[in-house]
Amino acid sequence: MKSSRILWIGFSIVLLGAAYAVSEYVDRKNRETPIVATTLPEIDDRYAHGQLLYRANCQACHGETLGGRKGMGPPFVHGYYKPGHHADIAFFRAIELGVRAHHWQFGDMPPVPTVSKTEAAEIIDYIRFVQRANGIS
Repeated sequence: MKSSRILWIGFSIVLLGAAYAVSEYVDRKNRETPIVATTLPEIDDRYAHGQLLYRANCQACHGETLGGRKGMGPPFVHGYYKPGHHADIAFFRAIELGVRAHHWQFGDMPPVPTVSKTEAAEIIDYIRFVQRANGIS
């Protein structure tokens, strides 16, 4: 009787652990799935450094292809971020000062003090290049 109870408790713990692992896997996969399907164009030398800076400073939240990440950050390949709606100055200000959430429900974006204005300009050029390649101008 006592050993069957121990086995049942052990089985329950294993089952709960497996359920947790599956939910973590699904949650991670959901976060890795871009919000917007995008295509990365071939990057030439003009945008290569901006791409590296983007990867180091923005990709974790906004996604590898600028398509956003569920639960993390919005897509830049979206009409909200076209130059006529969010001019380059909005990106500069967001990097320097952070920004309060207003189009999406991801929470506020903190400032990124490690990015200089020159680096921000390169990141923005890269973002605009990818936007144009995806029909946003």
